Amino acid sequence: MEPKYWQISVDNISIGDYKSGKTNGIVDSGTSLITGPSAEIEKIAASVGATKNIVGQYSIDCSKVPNLPDLEFNINGKPWAVPGKNLVIQAGGTCLFAMMGTLRTMATASFQIYIFAA
Repeated sequence: MEPKYWQISVDNISIGDYKSGKTNGIVDSGTSLITGPSAEIEKIAASVGATKNIVGQYSIDCSKVPNLPDLEFNINGKPWAVPGKNLVIQAGGTCLFAMMGTLRTMATASFQIYIFAA
């Protein structure tokens, strides 16, 4: 890991039935969406009913937005919640789930990390 990143230890990430267990994160002011290992983001998206589109982003039925569970990060024993409705970008009648998988080249065994948009 490059020393220029603001890397943190994350005790757990949870939403609905999904729980990550201990993982790592980077706080990054230049990232627009919450990013994580592709396989984990697929599980998170599935847990809230989001489906992958042709360009690899996830969309969700806009009628589900008011009932989305919160995404909770537990860092140093303290929970930090992102309200479910804030995990969606709505535009032109489409609802985009604001999480995406990392590029395959980044998501190697040595780079299983989440990037938190700041």
